[in-house]
Amino acid sequence: ELDNWPRFITAVNNLTVEKENTIVLLPGDFVAPSLLSSLDQAKGMIDCMNQVKIQYVCFGNHECDIPFPEMVERIKESNFK
Repeated sequence: ELDNWPRFITAVNNLTVEKENTIVLLPGDFVAPSLLSSLDQAKGMIDCMNQVKIQYVCFGNHECDIPFPEMVERIKESNFK
């Protein structure tokens, strides 16, 4: 769900302003499982994630829910490593 997304963005932005050397990462399952990702192959989630200062993501088991060629495209579209 994206209901908490505005709070997440605010928390990350505040933390990275307060602490200059902060690393922001997501520890897996960063695009799935979600209804949105199942409909658009995670394009919307990557668009949302690009609005946040996320530097790194780890793959979880649900990233395999998206076809591999689509996941490669989403990674190319992302701002994170």
